[in-house]
Amino acid sequence: MRIPWCVHGIVYDLPVLTNSQPDLIEEPLVVFVVATTGSGVEPRAMTAFWNMLLRSDLPPDLFDGLPIAVFGLGDSAYEKFCWAAKMLSRRMTSLGAIEICEKGEADEQNHMGCVRFVTRCARAHCPQNRRNTTTLD
Repeated sequence: MRIPWCVHGIVYDLPVLTNSQPDLIEEPLVVFVVATTGSGVEPRAMTAFWNMLLRSDLPPDLFDGLPIAVFGLGDSAYEKFCWAAKMLSRRMTSLGAIEICEKGEADEQNHMGCVRFVTRCARAHCPQNRRNTTTLD
């Protein structure tokens, strides 16, 4: 399954992880949006993918050079705020993926984290957008 994602007038066709994972290494950019609840546990829909990533027999260059962006959603009242996104970011980069922008985090009470993240991704992924975006950092 794929969804369109429009950033500053450019539409991206992004894959959505489901129970049957796409071949991520073939994608030009992978954006992970990960919600965390309570004690920092990954969302149920991510469990199979996360368990695959935790296998000890994976080569360290499995995602060599794969451009990724990671965005976490959560509630900052919890000690492990956006924990699943932090762990995913760390594991993907340990397997060779390259984060194109700083990991984003948003509290359920403040949407500005999302706005900043989308702007950073657009700047990093589309050089033509670097001068056409409002500074939100």
